[in-house]
Amino acid sequence: MFILGISCNMGVDKNYSAIQKVKIGMVRSEVDSIMKSKPLETKSFKYDLFYYSYDSHFAASDDLRILYSKNDSTVVEVLFGD
Repeated sequence: MFILGISCNMGVDKNYSAIQKVKIGMVRSEVDSIMKSKPLETKSFKYDLFYYSYDSHFAASDDLRILYSKNDSTVVEVLFGD
């Protein structure tokens, strides 16, 4: 159990470190090369946006999220699960 917890926590730490490198205006393929883990989910958001959601640390109020424009798949906002 303890080893599993450490392993999961290391993945979350990698997600948090990686998402800090994501910048507004990047295209999805650039983000995919930075974010090594697969997103937990992809959802439409409003009529012109969609987001990818990633695991965040246990104390966060929400998952890590990257919002993209549906028009050109560029990053419009990065949310750190604060």
